[in-house]
Amino acid sequence: MVKCVIDSVPAADLLNLLSIPNHQGETTLHGPVNSINMETLQCLVESVETTDLYTLLLTQDIYGDTAVHSAAYKGNLDMLKTLLDKLSSEQCLEILNIKNNKQFTPVVAAKSNKQYEAAKCIGEYKRKSEHYFEGSSQMSASLKDSLKYLDERNRDVDIIQLPVKPCTLQSVTEKFYSDNVYRMSAPVRGRCLIINNRYFDRPATPAPGQFEFQDRDGSEMDVINILNVFQQLSFDCELKSNVSSKQMLVDIERETQHLDYKVLGVSVLVIMTHGAENQVYGKDGRPVKLTDIYDLMSPYRFKSMAGKPKIIILQSCAGGECILLLLRWL
Repeated sequence: MVKCVIDSVPAADLLNLLSIPNHQGETTLHGPVNSINMETLQCLVESVETTDLYTLLLTQDIYGDTAVHSAAYKGNLDMLKTLLDKLSSEQCLEILNIKNNKQFTPVVAAKSNKQYEAAKCIGEYKRKSEHYFEGSSQMSASLKDSLKYLDERNRDVDIIQLPVKPCTLQSVTEKFYSDNVYRMSAPVRGRCLIINNRYFDRPATPAPGQFEFQDRDGSEMDVINILNVFQQLSFDCELKSNVSSKQMLVDIERETQHLDYKVLGVSVLVIMTHGAENQVYGKDGRPVKLTDIYDLMSPYRFKSMAGKPKIIILQSCAGGECILLLLRWL
């Protein structure tokens, strides 16, 4: 029955159909996991591309659980393997690091329900994914060495000492015209959408899920500097100021539909606002999940930029007092 329905849906519409949530925010992957219907789950997983499966697995229900969380709670090893085997190492690692509303990752969820075999299985997938990046032959020794500077807890690397080799005009020219370089030589290299929330609403009685924040005085200087940098890099820039959580997603989606992207080579999204772990806030004090933003910028939604660089820069709190600057390449 499920296969008949899937086969009748155009491939371009399949993901949208499978992504429709129920009243608890569950996708079609949650259903067969919760009902332990292995045949249906296998049919669904086999019917979608890897990127679409990854997108479905990023979806969290009203409790913050992904389909992998649900399988972990039930301790179903076959379902866990079915959900994870198709993913790349990077995708698998990201899925296994997602936390639900209790701040449980899938491995913690399994342990909390005494599903120790499931926890062991998830741990093995996570170790394999982490080992892939550590042992990747594509990562040079110098790059591995430079990654230590990203660990803010390591006080031994406060002074950055990276070797910088001198270059010649000939070497630069050879690299520029090689297949390993993404060239941006057009007069307009790309577009840059900047969302800056400086002023925040202060309702007398905040609604459920709404937070009160102090204004971000001084953020206008960051806007000036970012505009200056990207305009000098020959980007068309657009600024959106003090927008609500819903309007942030509307503006981002509208940006992805811009007709100029048919000929442009790079898209940059800059978001500066208050935030918490895995989310940022609109001026109305309501959250926007980072996964929703990544979804809008993903190749299957941002089709005119599929296979091209899309850069997201976030400047916000990350659940503490520190500032998080995240550069994400999609």
